[in-house]
Amino acid sequence: RQMCIRDSLGIVSAVRLAIHRRRIEQASQRRNDLIEQILRQAETRNLSDRERQLLEQLHGDNPT
Repeated sequence: RQMCIRDSLGIVSAVRLAIHRRRIEQASQRRNDLIEQILRQAETRNLSDRERQLLEQLHGDNPT
């Protein structure tokens, strides 16, 4: 009986970990998409020095 409870807790933990990992991946993808969108927009207009600096910081944090 205790082994069954332990197994169930392990399964629940594994499912929660998978959900958490999926959410992290989705957030990372949204962030990357936004950075790409900003870069595309930056090609069509002049950025201020501050905007360019912030964009370079974002891009530097994203090695992909």
